[in-house]
Amino acid sequence: MSKPLNLIKDPIGPLLKKIAIPASVGTLFQTLFNIVDTFFAGKISPEALSALAKSFPIYFIIIAACVGVTVGGTSLIANSIGENNKKNVLIYFAQTIVFGIILSAFITFVGLYFAPDIFLMMGSSKEVVNLRLQYTNIIFSDPLFLYLLLRLILYYMPKETLKHLEMFLF
Repeated sequence: MSKPLNLIKDPIGPLLKKIAIPASVGTLFQTLFNIVDTFFAGKISPEALSALAKSFPIYFIIIAACVGVTVGGTSLIANSIGENNKKNVLIYFAQTIVFGIILSAFITFVGLYFAPDIFLMMGSSKEVVNLRLQYTNIIFSDPLFLYLLLRLILYYMPKETLKHLEMFLF
């Protein structure tokens, strides 16, 4: 078992390795996902590649929103665990999940109903808009991004926080 991180007393170099490298690897895999999509879309047609490339900003906005909710909730939960405040831990955990569901529903609604207009405003032709919708509707139709959000919560939450959270919840 590894020794707990002490952000105040531990040297900055090892802390950066333990905190920044896992986050960077996660971001790398998100980017590789898009690179693989681009590679295979390029084999289909130039229009498919264009549709995919123009969809990436939307995809990254979704990821940024989910990561933002997750990191913010995790920070509040970790502070409450540090204060040994079980009531706030449970409140923040529930609020993070509820806010994540609300955000997911909002993104899904906007994505499914306004994506064609948004894509046209971004300067895409009708053919590219149709191809973009084939790609993005799969993302928007995901069950309200809940799975992604919960995955991000568990991925970005430090293992020690999860261990303490389990003690509070069960």
